[in-house]
Amino acid sequence: GLSIAKHFIQMHGGDITVESKLGEGSSFTASLPIINQKAFSKVTEILVVDDDEDIRDFIGRTLDKHGLKFYQACDGVEAINLFKLHKPGIIISDIKMPNMDGFELLGNIQNIAPETHFIFISGYYPQITNTKAKKAFKTAKFLQKPFMERDIVEIIETLT
Repeated sequence: GLSIAKHFIQMHGGDITVESKLGEGSSFTASLPIINQKAFSKVTEILVVDDDEDIRDFIGRTLDKHGLKFYQACDGVEAINLFKLHKPGIIISDIKMPNMDGFELLGNIQNIAPETHFIFISGYYPQITNTKAKKAFKTAKFLQKPFMERDIVEIIETLT
């Protein structure tokens, strides 16, 4: 159990220490980094698009933890409908999805609101880099799966 706790804490940029006194017991201390809440002051709403519910939930928990309002869609078609309804400033989207992939979604969003920030997430496109995505799609950034909570926070900070 302790090794699992240590792994998860370190995944989030923290550390865990132990102090032990013979005959008295042990004390465990976990520390996690504080995220600068002011960094997100310009972010209004975020739309998370992924056909994997676990990924959507992970990103949603991260955004919720940082006080960010978000919506979730399982594909590009649902995302377009939610975008028209809520007009989020940032979209975090998988690339490979049924019905409408992330590339087609980006094209549609750029036609509706070209100022919208777009972050691609994918485990299937390792050859795409931030530079390549930005050049090809002008407003897009790229985050390779698997990623950690701090990766999501850091990439959002670059947009605010």
